[in-house]
Amino acid sequence: MQTATFDVAVNDYDAQSNGDFDQVAVTAAHDQGGGMYVFEYRDGEGVRRVPPAHMPSLQVARDEAIRCAIELLADAEIAMQTERDWLVRVYDQGGDLAIVIDGQEAKAASEADGASARSDAS
Repeated sequence: MQTATFDVAVNDYDAQSNGDFDQVAVTAAHDQGGGMYVFEYRDGEGVRRVPPAHMPSLQVARDEAIRCAIELLADAEIAMQTERDWLVRVYDQGGDLAIVIDGQEAKAASEADGASARSDAS
């Protein structure tokens, strides 16, 4: 399940847009249970919020936040600035902060994924 892509237009509307999204759109990931979550990404010195996404559980939202944080670490400038700062924040449907993924957690998860991939290959 993916809530955000970076540097790539997701659809024709995004490709033709100036990036000033003033409408609220909902991405349905699952229609039973779960909840709505808003993902907020550190983008250089700015912050980017994406439209609310319906996730089956808080754990699925956390897994997605970690995946996105690892992706953000690939940007050397962001990686150097965010070792101890947040990369991804997730708010629940009530607007309360539910998840914070910082640079250290993303780096540890990335290294764990790399170790797992190496052991799977052998």
